[in-house]
Amino acid sequence: MLHRLLRARSLSTAALLAVLAIAPAAVAVTAPPGAAGGGLVAVGAADPLRRQVAIAYDRVPDARRAAWVAFLQEASAAGGTGAASWHAAWDLDTGVPSRVFGAGLPAPGTAADPRAAEAHARSFLARHVALLAPGASPEDFALAANEVVRGQRIVAFTQTAVVAGRRVPVVGGQLSLRYRADRLFVLASEVAPHAAVRGPAITPEAARRAARAFTLGAHGRADASATDLVVLPLVRPGSVVARAAFRVRVEADAPRARYDAFVDAETGEVFATDQLLRFAAGEVQIDAPVRGPYDLRQLYAARFADVVVDGASGVATADGGVSFAGPGPASVVIGARGTFISVENFGGAAIASTLSVADGEKVPWSSAADELGDAQLSAYVHANVAKEHARGIAPEPLATWLDARMNVNVNRPDIYGCNAFWDGDALNFLRESGSCNNSARVSDVVYHEFGHGFHQHSAVKGAGTLDAAIGEGSGDFYAASITGDPLIAPGFFANGTALRALDGVLRWPDDISWDPHETGLIWGGVMWDLRVALQKSHGDAEGARIADVLFHAILGGASNIPATYVEALAADDDDGDLENGTPNVCDLNAAFAAHGLGHIMNAAGLVLEHDALALVPSGDAPYAVRVRAKTLFPQCAGAGIDDMFVPWARPVGLPGTAPLQADGKGAYAGEIPGQHGPTALNYHVTATVGGLEYLLPDNPADPEYQAFVGEVEPIYCNDFEHDADGWALGNGGSNDFAWGSPNGQGGDPPKAFSGTKVIGDRLDGDGLYRVGRKSSAMSPSIDVTGKSNLRLQFRRWLTVEDGALDQASITINDQPVWENAATDAESAGLEHVDREWRFVDLDLASYVPPGTTWIRIRFELKSGMRGQRGGWTIDDLCVVSAKKPPPAPPTGADAGVDGGDAATAPADAGESSGCAVAPVGGGRGGAVAMVIAGLALARQ
Repeated sequence: MLHRLLRARSLSTAALLAVLAIAPAAVAVTAPPGAAGGGLVAVGAADPLRRQVAIAYDRVPDARRAAWVAFLQEASAAGGTGAASWHAAWDLDTGVPSRVFGAGLPAPGTAADPRAAEAHARSFLARHVALLAPGASPEDFALAANEVVRGQRIVAFTQTAVVAGRRVPVVGGQLSLRYRADRLFVLASEVAPHAAVRGPAITPEAARRAARAFTLGAHGRADASATDLVVLPLVRPGSVVARAAFRVRVEADAPRARYDAFVDAETGEVFATDQLLRFAAGEVQIDAPVRGPYDLRQLYAARFADVVVDGASGVATADGGVSFAGPGPASVVIGARGTFISVENFGGAAIASTLSVADGEKVPWSSAADELGDAQLSAYVHANVAKEHARGIAPEPLATWLDARMNVNVNRPDIYGCNAFWDGDALNFLRESGSCNNSARVSDVVYHEFGHGFHQHSAVKGAGTLDAAIGEGSGDFYAASITGDPLIAPGFFANGTALRALDGVLRWPDDISWDPHETGLIWGGVMWDLRVALQKSHGDAEGARIADVLFHAILGGASNIPATYVEALAADDDDGDLENGTPNVCDLNAAFAAHGLGHIMNAAGLVLEHDALALVPSGDAPYAVRVRAKTLFPQCAGAGIDDMFVPWARPVGLPGTAPLQADGKGAYAGEIPGQHGPTALNYHVTATVGGLEYLLPDNPADPEYQAFVGEVEPIYCNDFEHDADGWALGNGGSNDFAWGSPNGQGGDPPKAFSGTKVIGDRLDGDGLYRVGRKSSAMSPSIDVTGKSNLRLQFRRWLTVEDGALDQASITINDQPVWENAATDAESAGLEHVDREWRFVDLDLASYVPPGTTWIRIRFELKSGMRGQRGGWTIDDLCVVSAKKPPPAPPTGADAGVDGGDAATAPADAGESSGCAVAPVGGGRGGAVAMVIAGLALARQ
């Protein structure tokens, strides 16, 4: 049932793949209870589509490495400086570079001549289709746009595929090339790689009947109309599956809705829907200032209103002026309709009035005491204000849309209440309810909804898309751009409170929400901060103007929130070379970094890299810790590193903190005091930049690096290079665990830690473990006769959901010794996502009693029913016996080594009773390099 589908989707919003080839979605100002904010939903699937795009900078998937190298070789041959001059933001789920940007390649004639630009783009695509559109051919792409936006030429293509001998659109498939100053300097791709699909076995009419019947399950009325054959890629975390489908437009009422229903062209089942009326929900909690219906009021000109003056039809001027044969007074009949705005009243007859206007007189027309009348006048005034603002930003690109008459529907009844929406053609506003005012009477709501139309008409076909979260943030910023106030829609609620505010500190990806209005605050907050920064740099008026122009240009090419950073650089660039920055790169970096977007931590483009400790010797000699700090834009005076230090701890003994200081070589260095083993040593790196804290490692579910202090005797080791060596893979007939090479899909590592082979969940295909399944890898029996101080050491790359949903565990002789961190099933937000190979050291002393002669190790994953990730990947595993040190000298020479705890520690303090790492907090990290300490392995 669709109602159940919407409720489930409100917990996990799917990736949004709507493109401009589809009629634009209706976008609401708030989210109603139980309904998601629009976008593609997989019907009846336990595994939802991805919520937002997952981006990693400069981490080339193995499957794209050859294509990337070919591109870099061409760039070097053209006079560039090779890999250092180019960066790529990789879509981790599709393996496609969402954005490639850098020093630029010569492209003669492309700035002035659209034919030369198209020829260059097609030639480049033919050479590098394996990079931008793996699995496709150059013939699959149709020219969608070839236009200049603020000095940047965008040559954009939409993707097609051949189904049953005819070429059909691939929904969401698009790529574009960006030129400036006769240089190609940005590549953009939203292509979802997919295999060939089978042709239709049903008719379009059968598809319409299926879509209508499906929709009637949740609505009182449904009418199916337009139908076309498409290929629809379904993108989930780490996987892409495509199906041939009939796309059917369905209009529904009771309750009001509009869908694109995707009917499988072979089976006739509805397998995906796209709710085009993007509703959302607010809470009656927020305090508010003015701009609502019961606050300050102001007289506005009746701009370009249709009038009848003394029986003659005419149009008022921009100042609301009318002319008539003097001296008057004249009879002027006026309604809420004009050259650019036409208001339709869903609550009764359209408002109209006959006014007596004398020469030189300003006559007010008010309906302040009447909700339905005031809604019509307010909507007319503020929709005109919104249009005029757009003319000041992009008068030529948007001229056709802005010069047309826009319908504004007011006083609409709706079961959700407290809402407004843009439906792709018209603004729609709802009547007041017990908790909120009539939305047409709140100017910010009118501006917000108009902002959705601005987004729709700013997006360049084949380059930008109507991502819901971008759209909601853009609607908020559009309102703030008019009012100059980060507070959005004061007076929306009956108690006078506002909807939300843009001057917050929400960050990507920590604050991604199921509700695109909340996620959109990240993007809207970036634009507000950028506006404030540009006003400081250029003055209030000029800074606001630059922010608005960049806003329009960014929407032209942005397909998701992470892509907005590169689009901002491209829009602001003046020479086709992003390596040397842009005129406003410092303000751009500061705004985007503050909200976690881009691969930078401050205005100067700061990034951090660290090689983690793993195996260190026992003794007094300290352990060097080094964190590299790179500045990509030294011309910017962005906030530097305020502080950096390494908190460390042992299982027994007092913890300590090692400060890190700049070493004059582009890094921060310090020392953890030498420790006396055998013992575990846990630590993390904390860096404060501009008042914001960053942590390495970047995994809130396991935020500590582990190292081991001391010498060990290997008992059993396996680097998995030759075979699985007696390991039992799978559970109950399943084969989720396998031995082989990882392929970087589904969150798995791009390669083994050492050599080429590992064991892990689903190493082939999309790399994703199955939902609702228990699978395991069991070691052979390991002889530990006469051995003591046993430890399990290995390299791990684990990606699973919160432990309330997915349980990843390790057992020794069926005793649990480790499991992933869990919160609760309702929030379930603590995903365990390794972004690098992690060294793990587990003390087995409490789990292997004296006299034990053998042990067996089991890695297990019990997956839940919601999402899928990459699961376990394991390499370089050893069971070892930790060697005890010789007796300590009676002088207490090492008394200071453990942070002052030697006087109270027991004699065997070097041995721990367990060292499974528990979560101690979260944070964001910069770029983290692979750990490099090696583990000497011997086969049994």
